[in-house]
Amino acid sequence: PEGRRLEASMPPAGRRALARWRGVWEPQQHGAFCAPASAVAALRFLGLPGAEGATQWRVHDEVLVPHGLLTRGVSLAAGARLLRLLGFDVEERCLYDE
Repeated sequence: PEGRRLEASMPPAGRRALARWRGVWEPQQHGAFCAPASAVAALRFLGLPGAEGATQWRVHDEVLVPHGLLTRGVSLAAGARLLRLLGFDVEERCLYDE
């Protein structure tokens, strides 16, 4: 119910973005794949090069593991580095630090 109220309160551009997000999002393919799932969805949502061939397993096997970005999860700094390696221009910010 709350999600539907939020969606109904969005302007048309917001509802279009939400529909687009729903079209590219997929559940995690492994319990520890929060970061790969988020990265793949972002690549697809933004239509970046390579988005069609991106999979959660490829992000895990070809980016996270070889670059040592996994510890007990993916930290904010490691997540920013992950996205840079995938072609995003990322600025790392934490409101707690401000």
